[in-house]
Amino acid sequence: MPDHPAGISYGWNDLLTGPNGAGFLFSSCRHPSATLVAGELALAQLAEPFHFAGASRGRVTNALFQSFVNVECHGAGANYLFVDGHTATLA
Repeated sequence: MPDHPAGISYGWNDLLTGPNGAGFLFSSCRHPSATLVAGELALAQLAEPFHFAGASRGRVTNALFQSFVNVECHGAGANYLFVDGHTATLA
């Protein structure tokens, strides 16, 4: 959505980067078809990465996810890109 406050509409999952900001090998992902790479930003988000790396024990709760990801920007669903390269609109 071009009028998003961040100036962009998609964000990157920061759990997929190392402490220095470098990426990771997709081949090292244990669940590539279930691991989110990018999704649409929640309207309150003003930056592009999803700050999931700060989640307690790496567990992203529904509330934390919804604070970063716009889960209902296309009616009752949103678009997601996964590590294995597939995209899906999920409700």
